[in-house]
Amino acid sequence: MTTDGPLNKQDLEQLRTRGYVKVRAFTAEDAAEMESTIWRRLEREGVLQDDPATWRKYPGGVSRSVRNSRIFREAMTAEFAAVVDQLLGQGRWHPPKDRGTVLYTFPQQRESWDIATDWHWHGNPLRNVDQLRDIFIFCFLSKVDPEGGGTVLVEGSHHVVCKFYSELTPQQLDLKVKHIKQKFFASHTWLRNLTNKRDSEDRRQRFMDKSTDVLGHPLRVVELTGDPGEAYVTNMSALHSRSFNVLNRPRFMTAKGISQSDAAPNLE
Repeated sequence: MTTDGPLNKQDLEQLRTRGYVKVRAFTAEDAAEMESTIWRRLEREGVLQDDPATWRKYPGGVSRSVRNSRIFREAMTAEFAAVVDQLLGQGRWHPPKDRGTVLYTFPQQRESWDIATDWHWHGNPLRNVDQLRDIFIFCFLSKVDPEGGGTVLVEGSHHVVCKFYSELTPQQLDLKVKHIKQKFFASHTWLRNLTNKRDSEDRRQRFMDKSTDVLGHPLRVVELTGDPGEAYVTNMSALHSRSFNVLNRPRFMTAKGISQSDAAPNLE
């Protein structure tokens, strides 16, 4: 990473230490057009924007069909491209052929918002041990407020994930990814509780209100929120999870990985 670019020293330090930084990926107008494109596709399946009673259906194939439309292919500000140049190196990355996954969550019937238990990371953390080679981008197509379904992320977790991977033996690295992840989440009480479906007491206070030292790094769950067109650039090795939407409007986002050189991210 270099200081020659849109991100200043404070931004770069936040990305390095916490694993994320907020930028603008495209204009609010382009974000609105993307959201409208999704609604038109949903309406073909009987999910109507002006009828919340239809918002309980999640048709298959929506993401695959809309992300190849013109607006999803072309919407990217020059500043965002400069951010990626700054992080991965000019000429060392290309806009991914896969424009990412469309994420949408309708309001859910829950008494209150809480932290989910299904956490994961993307790619091969060994690529990011000594420098940042893979980033994952969460873009907002609609305004996403707290408790509105924005992705949740464990700040600082990329350090722990990369350290864990760097200490695995060759035999352990040959295990299936799901088994490596099970071993990782069993490596510390905080991680075990974070992913324990039976853990339900004061999760918000325990995981979000303060940081906890885990294997030498302070970890805390944060909720990614923002305005249409804004985005979070994250270290691809950072832990993140879906989130619940207890507000009265749907949330629309996209998620995609960008890797240095032509290496495609492993999204297991």
